[in-house]
Amino acid sequence: MQRVLSVALVSLILLSIATIMAPKVEGQTNFLGLWRNIDPNTQSIPQAQIWQEGSRFIISVWGACVPQWCDWGNATLSFDGPTVAHAVYNPGFAVETLTIELISANLQITSFTHFTDNSGRADYTVTDLFQKVILPATVTSEGPPPPPPQTVTTVIITTAPPPQTATAVQPTVSAPPPGPDLTPIALSVLAVCAIIGLAIYALSIHRRTQVSVAEVGPAGTFEVSVNVPSMGKTVALEVAPDHTVGSLVESVTSALDLPKGRAYAVEYAGRLISQPDFGKSLAAFGMKQESNLTLRVVE
Repeated sequence: MQRVLSVALVSLILLSIATIMAPKVEGQTNFLGLWRNIDPNTQSIPQAQIWQEGSRFIISVWGACVPQWCDWGNATLSFDGPTVAHAVYNPGFAVETLTIELISANLQITSFTHFTDNSGRADYTVTDLFQKVILPATVTSEGPPPPPPQTVTTVIITTAPPPQTATAVQPTVSAPPPGPDLTPIALSVLAVCAIIGLAIYALSIHRRTQVSVAEVGPAGTFEVSVNVPSMGKTVALEVAPDHTVGSLVESVTSALDLPKGRAYAVEYAGRLISQPDFGKSLAAFGMKQESNLTLRVVE
């Protein structure tokens, strides 16, 4: 009897140790999914996606660039409990430290930006709140492409089945025939109303977009100050709003006699504009009178 009690005691101790040492992953799967910022006009992070590969949790983040969102790429999450995680991004000119926290059914991301380019800009912190738009079961390791930066309206139509009325059956009285089923008619009316509502909403969005496009960029020419840290020089140019980023880079490299074979990128208002966007105009990125830019070498 004493030997049986000893074996049971040892087993209980081993089970307790295994329970204590087991990784605490309960609740971490609630991070999975596609998360959209509740503020459609945010200037920080409009969208983030979290998925799992084996034991790793990976996050993809998009920045609020113009005219399309910037893909920050992927980073591995490190957890600080079942509801708090961290991720770090390094785009080259700053270090972005993200603190991701589950708050009820929402996701809160606090981003701390520390500049490392010796530009003298002050560090800053931004906190955003997100809501889930795709369930974890539909998220793959590759992830969906970023949707266009616009508000998505989802119309959900729920139709309850008609109530059933119990009819007492008498020996000499038969039950009356059922009346016509109005459910298909009601569904059709609701569908037409939903389509009309979506059309009105899309028209209002289109009109607001036309107004915002008409207001982008000043008329005539304006001066742009470009700083080149690798040369320790600054050059001022007079350009038009429809001047492309690529032609601006060519003007700066020609003015300062910079090497032609190197890859360059332009930094403006904390955003890095790389080669794929060189065909876009300066006005497309919101540049206005007396804008200050930085020309950087991409290694």
